[in-house]
Amino acid sequence: MAKYMRCSLRALLQHRGKSISRFVVLLSGLCLLSACGFHLRDNYLINSKFHTLYLVSSDPYSPLTLALKDKLRRNNVTLVDAPSPNVPVFVLKSPSTSSRVVSVYSDGTDAESELSYTVSGTVTTADNQQYPISVQLHRDFTDDTEQALAKMREQQLIDKELSDMAAEQIIRQLATIH
Repeated sequence: MAKYMRCSLRALLQHRGKSISRFVVLLSGLCLLSACGFHLRDNYLINSKFHTLYLVSSDPYSPLTLALKDKLRRNNVTLVDAPSPNVPVFVLKSPSTSSRVVSVYSDGTDAESELSYTVSGTVTTADNQQYPISVQLHRDFTDDTEQALAKMREQQLIDKELSDMAAEQIIRQLATIH
């Protein structure tokens, strides 16, 4: 029994040694990443004058507005419910979408389209400086009339993804204003 206990103890120590070495490798990798200035995505350094913001949108429940509000909150921006003289105002215009045919099937029906998603807005600071923000995204979309229901669902998912990407780019542009 003592021999079995020694073998188990040896196996346990070897296992722990592997775990500790993996932990050390992971910890040193994280230290190297933090030393080089690496930051996780979605964490931008937004100017302190925009840490409180009043957001104006024509549709407060659109996917773009909801995604933008979420991303602003994740970046420690407080959204106020009413305008105030000391609070910057971000006016978000309604997004526009368009599509153009990129390729056609041999029978002349649309095979592939390019969707364009454009949104713009203006940030006005407390001292009346205006900063325009504009985002334009493009996405390819294949069309198949035999799978109309699936393509409709795919179109909805692409629209949501474009809204999320546009909100991300708006945050990036907001972070560049100093």
